[in-house]
Amino acid sequence: MQYEIGISRYGDNKKNVCGSAFIIFNENMKVENIRILRSKEEELYVAMPHYKDKEGNYQDYCFPITKEFRDELYGNILKAYEYTAQSKSRWYQFNVDDKLAVKYEAKAYLVEDPQSMTKGIGTVVMDGCFAFSGITLRKYSGTETEPESDEKKELYVSFPAYPSGQFTKDNKQIYKNHFYPIDFMTRRMVSDLMMKAYQEAVKERDHPEQKKAPEKKTEKRPEKSR
Repeated sequence: MQYEIGISRYGDNKKNVCGSAFIIFNENMKVENIRILRSKEEELYVAMPHYKDKEGNYQDYCFPITKEFRDELYGNILKAYEYTAQSKSRWYQFNVDDKLAVKYEAKAYLVEDPQSMTKGIGTVVMDGCFAFSGITLRKYSGTETEPESDEKKELYVSFPAYPSGQFTKDNKQIYKNHFYPIDFMTRRMVSDLMMKAYQEAVKERDHPEQKKAPEKKTEKRPEKSR
């Protein structure tokens, strides 16, 4: 796996928010809206993009799964933050097992509300160590177009977004994704994985007697054209 970290440092007017970061995994998956915070004990820590669930608990949209990768990734983000204090560069790059093929697997759950445009929600896991969650499968309303695709489908894949604080000329809020595939091939790969996971969930619901031991759906990372 290979990843790059970008840092933006804030001034003292941001209170306990010291900066923000983004990560680009394998040159094709980007995570934004990562915050670098300062605790009451004056210690820096990393907060991934998150939301509040129905019970009032905060849940991360994307996160390291294993303690080893969590310690490594968060440690490198803080290291990059300190590095940028002494350098004009915003970039800090780390390479981990770059020669190994990156694998992805997906799991989807059905949304049974007939009034909802969201029909499924799922998670994509990268190399068994980092999860992208809150990915939804939504029904077309007739106004959306899937990026870089002219295919007509019943459902499309949508990534979780947040209000950017920027507005269009019509004074409409501009939303940005917390994470997203950078290139078309990766977007298509993630969409296909989510569609397959959704179809498996539908099959298990409609034919529970045919349920078998789940098989991990994996694909190698698409090769980046040079």
